[in-house]
Amino acid sequence: LPGDMSFREGAAFTHTSLTAYHALLTLGKAKQSDWLLITAAAGGVGMAISQLAKTQGLRIIGCVGSDKKRTVLDKLGIQHQINYEDSDLTDQVISITEGDGVNLALESVGGKVFDQVLAGMAPLGRLVLFGIAGQQPRSVSPFQLLEKSITWGALNLSVLFAHSSHLIQDSWEALTTLYRERKIQAHIHHNFSLQDAKIAHEILESRKSTGKIILEIES
Repeated sequence: LPGDMSFREGAAFTHTSLTAYHALLTLGKAKQSDWLLITAAAGGVGMAISQLAKTQGLRIIGCVGSDKKRTVLDKLGIQHQINYEDSDLTDQVISITEGDGVNLALESVGGKVFDQVLAGMAPLGRLVLFGIAGQQPRSVSPFQLLEKSITWGALNLSVLFAHSSHLIQDSWEALTTLYRERKIQAHIHHNFSLQDAKIAHEILESRKSTGKIILEIES
């Protein structure tokens, strides 16, 4: 960890920032001025993606499941916001992008949200799956991808650790440099002692939290 990063920050920063980096850049191949769509944008990884995307000059659309979570997006400076629980995500995306659709979507909700994200992709767009928080996986027909020449990928960070450790090393150096420059940071919403793990899991499963939830072992 960087010398000025606490263990608590490290717990919130390491996995989220690495996931954000490889979803956005390694698989997503983000380019400056791309329209980027992030689902669960108020979560730990979503917030990390937003911060990193800003350093790359992307145009960001942040999607959340409640109006309460819009305040997180406001603090991150995300101008374009969608609540996918009270509006049609595809219609909103097409409106924001003036009919073009998004060049890159980083999706972690699943269910109808995934379907609407796919429908809002621009031709030659890239769609990267890095989670299924809603526990409703969708199958994708090759014909759906062929219609707009969509590239579809999925990120499991543990696979990179196991088979492409050099990518982890290079990305970690880039991320810690951005951290030292105060361009990205960890976002901790709740911090619990290990004995309160049940409460932490209940908050996590409620999908009402923002940022990361940390469990701390007391010495």
